[in-house]
Amino acid sequence: MEIIPLSKENLEETIELAHKVFPLDAAGENPPEKGFRKSLLPEEDREYWEKNKLFRLNYWVLLDDRSDRVIGVTGLYAFSDHKEEAWLAWFCIDPAERGKGLGRRLLEWTMTKAKEEGYSVFKLYTSTDPNEAAAQNLYESIGLKITEEQKDSESEYKILYRQRSL
Repeated sequence: MEIIPLSKENLEETIELAHKVFPLDAAGENPPEKGFRKSLLPEEDREYWEKNKLFRLNYWVLLDDRSDRVIGVTGLYAFSDHKEEAWLAWFCIDPAERGKGLGRRLLEWTMTKAKEEGYSVFKLYTSTDPNEAAAQNLYESIGLKITEEQKDSESEYKILYRQRSL
């Protein structure tokens, strides 16, 4: 398992994977590629960072050992007014690669990265969409507890906020 930073070289393949895993988000107001691109060139759009109160935005990709194909994505972001909290961003594993423990390993790697960088709280949001049931089990097994639920105005599902101390 090799995890490397998102780069211009793997950007299009990463966008393609995120669109496959998050098709509704890909068509929405905040598609994955928006954040991916902003993370690569933060100095080019300070207005985006300031408007969203972002302190940090970084992504990494998981490469297949045999083909160097992008099979997973993970990211961390933090808000300038809550610099102790790291949020998980666009975390996913290619559906063809699931069930091999890669999601757990990538999520644990991400949490370790957040802790190494000085964050004390790890957060994420997800939904009750049945397509995310396996992810919910993973989050629960790693100790990410639900702290809040909200009605999603764009679907019939609830938005779930999860967190755990690092």
